[in-house]
Amino acid sequence: MWLKCYIYIVFIVSVFVDMYNGYVQLVRHSSTILPSIFKGGILLFSLIFLVKSKKMLVIGASFLILFLVDVLIWETSGYVTTFSAIVNDFVRLVYPFGVFIVLYVYKNRITKDFLLHNAMYFGLIIAITVVLGKIFGFGFNSYGDSYGYGTKGLFHGGNDISLSLLLSFCICSYYLMTKGSFKYIIFTLLFINSSLLVGSTAVMLAAIIIEIFLIVLPLFVHNSYALYYYKFRKLLFWLGLPLIFFVVYKISQVDQYTRKKFNLENIISGQARNPLKNAYYEVSNNFGLWEYLFGTGPEYLQNRVGLHLYGILKPRLLEVDYLTLFGTYGHILGLLILLYPFIVFRRNFISWLLGRDFCLVWLNIAIVIFVAHGIIAGHAYTSSTASVILMAIIISSLDSNSYIDIKKYD
Repeated sequence: MWLKCYIYIVFIVSVFVDMYNGYVQLVRHSSTILPSIFKGGILLFSLIFLVKSKKMLVIGASFLILFLVDVLIWETSGYVTTFSAIVNDFVRLVYPFGVFIVLYVYKNRITKDFLLHNAMYFGLIIAITVVLGKIFGFGFNSYGDSYGYGTKGLFHGGNDISLSLLLSFCICSYYLMTKGSFKYIIFTLLFINSSLLVGSTAVMLAAIIIEIFLIVLPLFVHNSYALYYYKFRKLLFWLGLPLIFFVVYKISQVDQYTRKKFNLENIISGQARNPLKNAYYEVSNNFGLWEYLFGTGPEYLQNRVGLHLYGILKPRLLEVDYLTLFGTYGHILGLLILLYPFIVFRRNFISWLLGRDFCLVWLNIAIVIFVAHGIIAGHAYTSSTASVILMAIIISSLDSNSYIDIKKYD
């Protein structure tokens, strides 16, 4: 019973905590410690279960040792001004892994289906909030008040919720194809609409890719698909995709700022993040061996990037995850964090080849989107919001041959 409550708190209650945080910051122009207390409490509770798994204990201890070595190097090098910044960054980074520990230890007591549904509902609540915010006018602008297009509901981090929408959309797509009940069609429409409303180039393009996979997967992957899915697939192909392409085109023409964002050459080459990348390379040119291996910590990196961009000592996030990880934690810890989705992807692919579990196809699509979003748009590895859904996806892929009972959800 407590495990189900834990999952509800992590995947359902946390969305409303994030909404409250967005309201406080964007309406009251203030700050709240509620998200820190909430996630810090879940993290402390989760870490208790390290002792229940020798594997998790070894991994957790190794990670902690590497992190403490990083902090020691930062401190002796004069890169630390306040330890609160390190603590906040540590909680944000480790929180999803704390959730993973609990789910891993008790993975045999929860069904894959129950976990995936809660991860899907996580994004679905975000989608509903974004759509209602646009209809009733209480959503916050994704960009400026006088430029750009998009609304992010009651959330502060637009990129974080964008990736959460995409990962949940992948889960929903799996159930739409295999079960095809009406509710999954409604959920799919909500995900499509909210992806368009957020206004992020990355999320719109990724959503279109997901929709294309919805259409073409039966041509390449043999499986037992639902009858209503086939009917929806025809509608999506003949009416949905052309309409979506038209809407995206109209959005791209809203103003000069948006037209620049939707420039195909800029998107493919990643030029939108070039000023931030160049700032990082300028800063990292002065790195020695210790900084290369162990990083400089969050404060120093953000302040130096801001100094290069603005000419004043003003913190600036990089929004390019692999550079953020390398610059903050160094190449040792940074690479370990960066590579774990690739390990899961490889395992899933091999398991799919051996067992042909169709669920793994969509879980791997979600993993690819997560990694690509982190490289192109940022806010994947460094987002505690989106990473929690990834943890549910990873846990769900561990037992690739288990039967998924989805009848009780209909």
